[in-house]
Amino acid sequence: MEGEIRMVSKGYEPPKTALQKDYSFTAVDDYDSRMYILPDLLDQESREAIISEHKANPMYKGTRPGSPAPMYSETLTKLID
Repeated sequence: MEGEIRMVSKGYEPPKTALQKDYSFTAVDDYDSRMYILPDLLDQESREAIISEHKANPMYKGTRPGSPAPMYSETLTKLID
């Protein structure tokens, strides 16, 4: 039709909220990584100790009947978890 003006309709998209973007989880995860994980990994001696402990006694390795479950260092448990 000649002379007719048509409106192009754009779909309404609601704004993304911090909750929808999962901002709080990302912020907490970043904080935990910087405060609790990175210090152990950046220190060369600590990192080598963790690697050697893990090689000698891998986590979640099966045990033999009658033998106790292996005890891991707090640092290795924190990093693996």
